Amino acid sequence: MQISLRDNTLLSFERQVTLPRATCLAREMTDAAMQLLRENYNWQRPLRSIGIRATQLVPACEQVQLSFFDDEEQRLRQEALEFAKDGIHRRFGYHSIGVGLMGLDKQLSALDAKSENTIGPVGYFNGPTSIAS
Repeated sequence: MQISLRDNTLLSFERQVTLPRATCLAREMTDAAMQLLRENYNWQRPLRSIGIRATQLVPACEQVQLSFFDDEEQRLRQEALEFAKDGIHRRFGYHSIGVGLMGLDKQLSALDAKSENTIGPVGYFNGPTSIAS
């Protein structure tokens, strides 16, 4: 997992960590990103942007070494839960299912990270298809 941070003075840096094993669980990825953030940012200045990126991806069909120390049955249940949640999102929309705690903060729960996270300026997506000379 890799995070990139930029503060309000536009100072930016990146940090990364290799997870102990390949994962498709959002919880494991966000936990690793949050740990990187806590360990590497001192909160003296407000953050302007945070980027989170997964690196060294492997195909989902690749064999994974099981661990004697982890609860593999719990991991499989968590994977099945996340796949089911993704299927509900695809079929009924992003806000059709979510974390119950998000209902306590209406402003935060109304965010649609997928549609509101744009790379280019708004005019790039909504403007004319050709530029007149």
